[in-house]
Amino acid sequence: MCAWLKDFKAKYKWLEKDEANIKKSFNSRGSLALKNALFKVCNGEDMGDWIGEENLEQLKAQWQAETWQKISMINKKNRQSQVGHNVHSGGSITAREHVKKMRVELNREPTNFEVY
Repeated sequence: MCAWLKDFKAKYKWLEKDEANIKKSFNSRGSLALKNALFKVCNGEDMGDWIGEENLEQLKAQWQAETWQKISMINKKNRQSQVGHNVHSGGSITAREHVKKMRVELNREPTNFEVY
């Protein structure tokens, strides 16, 4: 178990049956927080004093490597692209609209199970 989760467990209590969900949520949120913090260090918004000198030097060397730069550029272009699975352009419809469409498709009143 990581040190951060141990510290978290020392401050907060939960039922044993919830352990797996708590750990999953902690890791998910912690991962996002760490990613955002490292992004700030990489872009110079944060000095990275909290990382430690040796680790910071290793990270900087990795970020400056040609392979990292290539992957970073590819990912940046992909995020800016309007093509792919991450672009949602269908809009949203209400449950009532959905029922109307289903009524036409099924040629009958849809059941609650079919709607939801």
